[in-house]
Amino acid sequence: MNDSKIYDVAVVGGGLSGITFAHTVAKHGLEVLLLEKRDVLGGCVHTINPYKDNYFAELGAHTIYSSYAAIIRLINACKLQGEIIPYKSAPYKMYANGHISSMFRHIYPIEGFFSLFNIFTTKKRGLTVAEYYSKLLGKRNFADLIHPATSAVICQNSATFAADLLLKIRKKDKTYPRSFTINGGLGALLNTAANGKNIELHTNADVVGIEKTTNGWDIKTASGAYSTKQLALATEGRVAAELVAPVYQDMAKLLKALPSRASRAFNVSFAANKSNVKHFAYIIAKNASFTAIVSRDMLPDVQYRSATFHFKPDSNPAYDRQTADEVLELKDRDYVTNTAHFELPHLGVSHHEWRRQLDTELVKAHGFYLLGNYFDGLSMEDCALRAENEALRAARAANIHI
Repeated sequence: MNDSKIYDVAVVGGGLSGITFAHTVAKHGLEVLLLEKRDVLGGCVHTINPYKDNYFAELGAHTIYSSYAAIIRLINACKLQGEIIPYKSAPYKMYANGHISSMFRHIYPIEGFFSLFNIFTTKKRGLTVAEYYSKLLGKRNFADLIHPATSAVICQNSATFAADLLLKIRKKDKTYPRSFTINGGLGALLNTAANGKNIELHTNADVVGIEKTTNGWDIKTASGAYSTKQLALATEGRVAAELVAPVYQDMAKLLKALPSRASRAFNVSFAANKSNVKHFAYIIAKNASFTAIVSRDMLPDVQYRSATFHFKPDSNPAYDRQTADEVLELKDRDYVTNTAHFELPHLGVSHHEWRRQLDTELVKAHGFYLLGNYFDGLSMEDCALRAENEALRAARAANIHI
C-alpha cells in the first residue's frame, strides 16, 4: 500500500470527463492522482494513427465546435490554440437502399411546412425525439430523415431518446472556427491536459475497489493502493455502480438502472485513389447495419483517406469489411482497419427524474463526485461542462478561493 502520500483529489477514468476534472482542480493547485485502466487515455475519444505517421483518424468523438465553451477553455489552458486545424467544407449524404444520395431527396417540404407551425406550441421537455420532431416536421420527414440523422448523432436508436437532451443551442465563440480539431487529433488534447502540472498519471491502473475512510478515501488497484482526500469517478455508469455499491447502496442501484446501448466503431484508412466515392463529411444511414459514416475528408490529405462506420449493436462484425467495400466502393482490400467498442447511455424522458434522485444521493456523499456522459447529454461539451463544474466544487471543498 502506498502510505507515503495522500492526494488532494483522485480521479478514476482517463476519458474527457476525468481529464477535464483533473486538469481543472490541478490548475487551482491541488495534487491530483489520475488513474486509467487502459494503457492509453481517451474513453469515448479514440484517436488512431493508422500509418504510424502524422496522419490521424477518430473512432469516437470527431469534432470540436465553436460553441463548445468548456472544451475551448481546456484548449486555452493547455496553450494549444496554435494547434487548431479548421475543418473544410464537405457534403452530408444519405445511404438508403444500397445507394448514396443527397439528403434533400428524403425531405417532404409540404408536410414540413405545415408542421413547422407547431414550433410555437411544442416544447422539447417531456417528449421523445420521435414525438417532438414528428410534431415539428411531420411523421414522414421524421421517419425518412430526422430519425436516421439523430440516430447517427448519438450512435443509437434516437426515437425514445429525450428530445431536450439531444441537440442544444449554445453560444458560439466567433474567434474560433465553426468546427475544428487539434493537430494530432482529439487524443492529443487529452494527453496534453492529463500530463499537466500537479497531475500524477497512472495508466494500466484498473481500480477494483474504493473504501471510505475518516479522512477521505482508499483506492485499491490490481497493483497497489492509494489514499486521497476527495474522489471522482469518471467511468461508465455500470462500472461506477460496482465501485460505489459497498459505500453508497442507493446510488449504486440508480447507476445500475441506467439504460445503455452498445456501439461498435470500425475505421478503414486507405490510399486516396482507392475509393470511387467522392469526398464527404458524413453519411447518414437509413435501414442499414450502421447509423453513420464519419469521414476525415474535412481534413483533406493528398495521400490518404479515412472513414469510420458506427455499427448498430445487432450487426455482425464479420461483415464490417464487406460493408465498407460496398458502401465506399473500395477497389481492393489494401487498407488498414481499426475497431473500438463503446457503451453509451440511453437518456429517455424519465432521465430527468432519475437524475434528480441521483443528485439527492450525491448531496449526501461529501468529497465524492460522479462524472460522465450520463448527466446532461452525450456530447463532448456536456461531459466537459459537468466535469468543469464538479471540479470547481471540489476545489471549493478544499478551501480554494475561486
